[in-house]
Amino acid sequence: MSLLMKRKWSWCVATVVMISSLFALPATAATPETGAWSGGTGQGRTMKFGVKRSGKRLIIKRIVISSVRYTCRGPFGYVSSEVARGVKFSSYGGPTVVRKGGKFAIAPVPGPPPGYMEIFKGRFTSKHSAKGILRFANSHSNTTCDTGQISWHASLR
Repeated sequence: MSLLMKRKWSWCVATVVMISSLFALPATAATPETGAWSGGTGQGRTMKFGVKRSGKRLIIKRIVISSVRYTCRGPFGYVSSEVARGVKFSSYGGPTVVRKGGKFAIAPVPGPPPGYMEIFKGRFTSKHSAKGILRFANSHSNTTCDTGQISWHASLR
């Protein structure tokens, strides 16, 4: 085969691959299976939650983390470390619903008390696995405590 034909052939293959990728079907949303889920956090702690069906919706229930470590800063630059045990996330104003794309988040509406932040969000990456981030922070009496952003992962038990 001549060099010119090899180049034309390579160009044809590249064009077909590129065009076919434009028509590829998007990945389907990860719809989790119901049941008990467990896993761990980036701080090396254990966690668990449940997924249940409520009508046509999937609901996240009872998110519990064995503990989280805070860094606290007080007046005059004082820094300490604290651990909160048996941390539970609760959804303010209704259930935590799994949305399109397998995503979910604790909805802080009407919201936690002033000076307090609670974030727990994630997405199901398959029927049996999920990942996300969490964060707790609070400020009171000239002291601010914060976990920083913590990654987590879980799988169906």
